[in-house]
Amino acid sequence: NNIKIGNFVAGCCIQKLGARNGIPGRKELKTFLGKSK
Repeated sequence: NNIKIGNFVAGCCIQKLGARNGIPGRKELKTFLGKSK
């Protein structure tokens, strides 16, 4: 359940960032994924 919740929150954050800054690049995704681990 925690993994599902984490993925849901991460998805929402990515959508918010995408809406604000456009689709994030690979560098931004790597940074985001690196922080989430």
